[in-house]
Amino acid sequence: MTPKHTDCNKHSDERCLDCRKCVILKFVRFGFTDYVFLPLHVPHVCVILKDNKPISAGFYNFSKRHAFGHSEGLKIGIKKDDSEIISVLLGG
Repeated sequence: MTPKHTDCNKHSDERCLDCRKCVILKFVRFGFTDYVFLPLHVPHVCVILKDNKPISAGFYNFSKRHAFGHSEGLKIGIKKDDSEIISVLLGG
């Protein structure tokens, strides 16, 4: 179940990384529904799936159900459909 959160009034998800009120994890996407989630202290480049190339990477704000940002190490960002797909996968 996705946590309900109403205390965060930040307008930018990048600022939510520092506010510690929203639940945020890093993610790397390898296929249409193949996502790997990581804690914030683990670099995106640590995720390797044999014979699969990452197609998107960034951050997912579970509290706001929104994907944002990019991976500096992988040099890729999010795709337009990441927020919607992750939300559906999580039952939202």
